[in-house]
Amino acid sequence: MVQEWTLQQQLSALNELFQTQMDNNLKRYQLEFRFWPVLNQLWQAEGMTQIELAKTCDIPSYTITRVLDHLQTLGFIERRQEPENRRVFRIFLTIEGKAIKQDLMVEVERVEQELLNRLAPQQQALLKNLLQQLIN
Repeated sequence: MVQEWTLQQQLSALNELFQTQMDNNLKRYQLEFRFWPVLNQLWQAEGMTQIELAKTCDIPSYTITRVLDHLQTLGFIERRQEPENRRVFRIFLTIEGKAIKQDLMVEVERVEQELLNRLAPQQQALLKNLLQQLIN
């Protein structure tokens, strides 16, 4: 007897497949997909505090510290201390952090297209529409 998966199980399996492929593609940058939400947020709005960034990216505070440490070690971000409050640091992209955006966007598009290519073009459009309807 074949067990039918719930929607949550299907979405989780798809997400895991996507993340695994992204991790493989990001190795050359010494990154993992778990760094993506932080970089993506900083590309949109730099200068957030660590706490703001953790909330926006839905990452626990103890994890965001490690993520930022790694990104700083790679030279993609810098922490700037606020003059008014020495305990608060704002996070900014470095030149390297800004420059890597295009490469990483290409990697995301590549993995998405690899997965979507398993479907016919009409199925791809239908899938995207159905997912958007569920989200809305």
